[in-house]
Amino acid sequence: EKKGSRSVELFFSFDIVNSSLYKDTNYLGWQSVLTTLLTDIQNSVIKEIRGAQLWRVLGDEIIFFVTIKNEEEIYSTIDAVYSILVMANVKLKNEKFFDSLDKEFSAKELVWMKNSNILAVQSAAWIAIVLNGENSLFSPYDNVFKKYRISDSQQINEFLGQDIDIGFRIKKETQDRRLVVSAELAKLLSDKTEYLSRLNIITYKV
Repeated sequence: EKKGSRSVELFFSFDIVNSSLYKDTNYLGWQSVLTTLLTDIQNSVIKEIRGAQLWRVLGDEIIFFVTIKNEEEIYSTIDAVYSILVMANVKLKNEKFFDSLDKEFSAKELVWMKNSNILAVQSAAWIAIVLNGENSLFSPYDNVFKKYRISDSQQINEFLGQDIDIGFRIKKETQDRRLVVSAELAKLLSDKTEYLSRLNIITYKV
């Protein structure tokens, strides 16, 4: 990467709805259920979204980012994120997800898990222009990408900035089985006419 170069990064997250209540009420294998669900989502992202990278896992939420090279990639990535969201919820609702756990649990246990299922998945997506590397022209309004080296073989990638923070705020406004997007991303999507009917204003917040 060039010193001080900027890139367009699209961030998206998947969050398991009702996970805390599920842990309290389902002592039978909640660890396996939640980790398998997050792993399935991660595998789908790797398969469906070229260049996507895992950024963070925060409890029962998993966050990814992908560098956008052209405008068309914005549309294809959002389409893929929404498709992954829909399929995850369909599998939970029609109980196919729980059938994938049959090696760990008895038939009776699986029936109980299906009947007591309260889980769903929700999603969020936002976009930011990110400064890569040091730059004397750095603006206080820039979003930055930093690498923190922990050891010779391990490092943590971090994004910092106001646009990054916006993403974490809009995530609080999403609902189960829904994909919420930032205002900036909604504007870009609305430039393509077929997306207009799929976009709805949830709330106005600064």
